[in-house]
Amino acid sequence: MDGFDLTLVTGASGFVGSAVAKAFREAGLQVRVLIRASSPRINIDPSDTIAVGDICDRDAVAAALRGVRYLVHAAADYRLWAPSPAEIFRTNVEGTRIRPRLPPKSFEPTSRERASSWRRPCGPG
Repeated sequence: MDGFDLTLVTGASGFVGSAVAKAFREAGLQVRVLIRASSPRINIDPSDTIAVGDICDRDAVAAALRGVRYLVHAAADYRLWAPSPAEIFRTNVEGTRIRPRLPPKSFEPTSRERASSWRRPCGPG
């Protein structure tokens, strides 16, 4: 894959991410998905390249971005409650902050990024 039409979709094992990945495939683009080792793979298309890692793991995200032209960040913790709210904050806020903190060469400079969330991340205060 030369990266010209390679798209990374985070959260592709979920409802929103799998629909986004499908739309890119139907548009003729190649799809790489970033999923956790424990994520169900029922929504992952066999033609997708799988990158295993956590959205909060800088090295895993950097590796998944290699050769990618487009990034769609659909990974999120959609629980309305957790024993530790820090778990939700970690994924929804810190996971979203990882990409901009990566070195510029980890991602094509002409690429476009899109973040998607139907639920606003909540922080302290």
